[in-house]
Amino acid sequence: SLYHVLLKHKKECVSRFIENKATQVIKISYISNIANRKEYFDYHKMSQSASVKRSAEQTKETKTCPSKGVRGAAKRSKVEWWKRGIIYQIYPRSFNDSTDDGVGDLKGITSRLPYLSELGVGTVWLSPIFKSPMADFGYDISNFTAIDPIFGTMDDFDNLLSKAHALGLKLVMDLVPNHSSDEHDWFIRSVKRESPYTDYYVWTPASAHDNETGEPVPPNNW
Repeated sequence: SLYHVLLKHKKECVSRFIENKATQVIKISYISNIANRKEYFDYHKMSQSASVKRSAEQTKETKTCPSKGVRGAAKRSKVEWWKRGIIYQIYPRSFNDSTDDGVGDLKGITSRLPYLSELGVGTVWLSPIFKSPMADFGYDISNFTAIDPIFGTMDDFDNLLSKAHALGLKLVMDLVPNHSSDEHDWFIRSVKRESPYTDYYVWTPASAHDNETGEPVPPNNW
């Protein structure tokens, strides 16, 4: 277990603890309790304590060596946010279900945003939540400007976005620009060769026609 691995290297671990921002406040004694199922974490209390501790250390460092603190901040500010921050991807269907219907939803995600913020997450990346027949678990999008009802409504999304920004979180949407569902209006119109949708998709002639059914044979095997 993680507990026994840490005990094996106790001296090193005690001096360094755990460097990951999401777990850096967890002491070995807590890990021992988890391994033995003796108690649960008070994540909110621990996160607040860690934030206060980090803030105090940063203030002390700036006071004792102002130039170092200024240089460090300036250097960090030049690095793009997506390179320096923590990005947490959420697969909505299985993240948090607020309605007990067996499918995760936007309200469920919104309710967990404070927790993600406390962990040190800076950006939330959402897998597709657009309207879809779900033949490919949401990656087959039939409407890129609508929320699929299984996840909620556009109002639910607006609320999620507002709460995320209020917590200082960025929100990244998983856009799928290289294909769509065959139920998308553009695809249907393209099949019918309606202008200007004819070349919205790449079409290739059939390689042959089935002798028995007369159905066209796909030009490749995918």
